[in-house]
Amino acid sequence: MGQFPIIPAGSYGVFFRMIKIRRSGFVRAFVAVALVSTFVWFFWIQKEMTGSSQTIADGRTHVAASSNPTAVLLSVLGLFFFSLLMNVEVRVGEWRAASLQLRLAALLFDLWFLLLCISGIGSILSLLLEANRTGKFQWHFERDYSVASDGVDFALVLVFLALVVLYFVWPLSRRRQTVGCWIFRLATVSANGDVLNLPFSTAAWRVFMEFRGIIHLVRTVKERDAQGRTWYDRETGLMVVRY
Repeated sequence: MGQFPIIPAGSYGVFFRMIKIRRSGFVRAFVAVALVSTFVWFFWIQKEMTGSSQTIADGRTHVAASSNPTAVLLSVLGLFFFSLLMNVEVRVGEWRAASLQLRLAALLFDLWFLLLCISGIGSILSLLLEANRTGKFQWHFERDYSVASDGVDFALVLVFLALVVLYFVWPLSRRRQTVGCWIFRLATVSANGDVLNLPFSTAAWRVFMEFRGIIHLVRTVKERDAQGRTWYDRETGLMVVRY
């Protein structure tokens, strides 16, 4: 009778690590494809606007809001996924400096993820406020006059802007990742490659410097050093790596 091949004990650990890595890569690819699919659906498939708007021109006010069950469901699913991601601590093994292309791609995914969540949640809140005023819920409304509840909509805009900033600062201060960084396996680390527990103020400063780097994109591209660090990486003592 034939004998089964004997596999060294250490090989089992390598084998299971490979399975874990592949599974992790599949989940990341699935989430990336799902986000791209929602982008296509949002701009090319659905027919109606999703969100709310208030415009004042020549003394005239125009208020509109529109949503649908799919947009609300996608927003809720996005928030649920983000809450799960905030429970996963970043662990970096082998790493290399991340390219600017990957960093930009992660930012674009993050911005779309934010827009998807905020537009769905923000629009349903506007619709609920209008339903509370009129006594009838509709998935779309328009009017050419202002009411007292419009002030709440304006306050919500400020709240959502604060949440956008918090979306980038909070994960950095807790050794977590944004959705875009998680998809592309990017982490912000020290010069030695360590993931740090940054104070909230330091994380906020780092995010501010990163957005300055986007505004001054030409300088960011030209002033990368031999280690792949940008000018704001050097000023903050941190860098972005791919692990």
